Amino acid sequence: MYPRANIIVFGLWDGFCGACDNHSRRMNKMETMGMQFNRLANFIRQSDVAQDADVVFVDLLVDDPGVSKNVIDDLLDKGYKLPFVMINDRVRFTGSINIMSIYNEAKMITENGCMLC
Repeated sequence: MYPRANIIVFGLWDGFCGACDNHSRRMNKMETMGMQFNRLANFIRQSDVAQDADVVFVDLLVDDPGVSKNVIDDLLDKGYKLPFVMINDRVRFTGSINIMSIYNEAKMITENGCMLC
């Protein structure tokens, strides 16, 4: 049996992602991190990895990041932009919630057991 993909997005629910492009800003098509997370969660729930993936959002203004606090503080100190996406306790993405990239990582983990993908 292969491991589950535990996806945790750390960010600000009502905040905008650090990597939002200027075109989106000019066109007023910006989505909050919460809106992007909802799209991600819905996509994962309807995908083939739904049974083997958990998706959680941690709002850094409201929720306690727990044991990941030191990692988050370190990333912020180094200038990385929110949101941070961790999969199975490893930071995989920063600055945006890229649904297909996150899905592909989760699929590799759940299908192949690839822990270091």
